[in-house]
Amino acid sequence: MAIEFKNKLLLFYFRYLDKSRMELFQSEIDRNSLSLVNTKSIYQFPITKPNSLRMNQMYKAILIEESPDKSRLLIAAAGLNDQLFTAVLDENLQTVHTKIANVKGTEISLLEDVALANNGTIAAVFKKYEYSTLNQASQFKAVNGWVLGPDKKELTINFEKEAATGELFHPALMITKDGSKVVFAGDYNGQHYKEGIWVKEITTAPLKENKLQRIPSS
Repeated sequence: MAIEFKNKLLLFYFRYLDKSRMELFQSEIDRNSLSLVNTKSIYQFPITKPNSLRMNQMYKAILIEESPDKSRLLIAAAGLNDQLFTAVLDENLQTVHTKIANVKGTEISLLEDVALANNGTIAAVFKKYEYSTLNQASQFKAVNGWVLGPDKKELTINFEKEAATGELFHPALMITKDGSKVVFAGDYNGQHYKEGIWVKEITTAPLKENKLQRIPSS
């Protein structure tokens, strides 16, 4: 994953060290030679099941987002051992925050979206592929949401448990600029395909989970 930040071209990428470790690196791209410079290791992920290398389960996205004021850069990646890694860089590319969160099911889910607010609030949402025999359709099901508040307290939301009256699909997220609220949303199924949209709001100071709302399409 490449991005331009503070007039520098940055590249974030994985390398497999051996059958038990995968490493995440950060490099700058020299604009003249196109070579990688100032390379450093950010984090090592353990590989708990070597067979997953042959099953292509080790393909994991690296997601990068700027804060609204463009002063910070968020890097996020999920590992196989129920891990979500996040790091925040400042304007000088110095690491000002790292966090290894425990989020169940990262081996079978995909990190769909992340966001960073000006006050340091971080949010992430996970999805997984699912085929519905009822609707004869393939969709991405909401699995987990994760929020790290400005006070560094964290909250994990299990969207599969929230789906008792209708599966939750196509998750997305948004953080207000000041970081006071995180909103997760998507669409949901019930007796009919895509009956409406669902919304889950989290307040961050203090960190509080509000009831999921379903809004019918008609």
